[in-house]
Amino acid sequence: YQRRVHGVGNLFEMDVKSTEKLDTLRKILRKSAKQRTESDTKQLIDMSKNVAFLNKVQDEYGNEILLKCLINMYYEFFQRHKQIFKIGDPGDAFYVILEGTVGVYVPDYTRIPEGIKPKDFELRHLKKAKSLKRGDSFGEIALLQNKKRTATIVCEEDTHLAVFDKETFHHILKPMEYDNIMREIQFLARINLFSHWSYHTLQMLYLNSNRFVYASGEVVYRQGDPPRNVYIIRNGEFKLTRSVDEWPNHELQDSLLSASQLFGVEEVYFELKREFTVTCCSPSGLSLIHISEPTRLLSISYAVFCLKKK
Repeated sequence: YQRRVHGVGNLFEMDVKSTEKLDTLRKILRKSAKQRTESDTKQLIDMSKNVAFLNKVQDEYGNEILLKCLINMYYEFFQRHKQIFKIGDPGDAFYVILEGTVGVYVPDYTRIPEGIKPKDFELRHLKKAKSLKRGDSFGEIALLQNKKRTATIVCEEDTHLAVFDKETFHHILKPMEYDNIMREIQFLARINLFSHWSYHTLQMLYLNSNRFVYASGEVVYRQGDPPRNVYIIRNGEFKLTRSVDEWPNHELQDSLLSASQLFGVEEVYFELKREFTVTCCSPSGLSLIHISEPTRLLSISYAVFCLKKK
């Protein structure tokens, strides 16, 4: 999940702000596992204390598995505009962004001429689903399913990566990553609007979404804003308020939304301005899923859902 207050992902959240720390990390990760010294390992262990993902590995699997991760991950660098992998490539690695930003591009079938195979898709045939920043990870879907890449990853700026090869991923990280994805897909499947969707479609929805943590009192969007995203509450509560012409300086609370509820879809579907101001009201904050570019299937599903209600 990403924390909007600071704009930093807490999956693989790393303290690599200083050039000195990043340089040290690069030097160690450029060495093969056999070349790394005891001092290198100690530095990696020290740095891992600020890595939420590695802390989770340690909590769930213990020090031995954590050490295997630290010993086996290596370093790669890609310049701005370079593709890390593209749709149709074999899945051979799992990536963690140490510094930089990448764009995740998926097929836009309105731009793809009939007869073109996925391996021949060019960037003009794709649409950007989301951006991933320092602290985020990607590449697990193809490895978990032993299939080819389902998205193209393009660097939006110079990007430094920690990488796990396929063998390391399967031996060390696969159980945890599989459980994480299955939990998210099962959560989506329990929502009425998505209950009839296939596993593959839910997986694509998962890939087209971002997860954020909101602080108590933080505003998601305001009444009158243009509609850009659809939202699903992962946990916590939101309040919906609106002002009316009769009391321009007062806000009326319309309703309270909680876990598993979806909002914002009607305004996106009908291209209307936001009707309410939405604010996090949970004392300890809450998690929220953003569907940054609602898919055509989501729109169709919403239309069918409305017809069934009638």
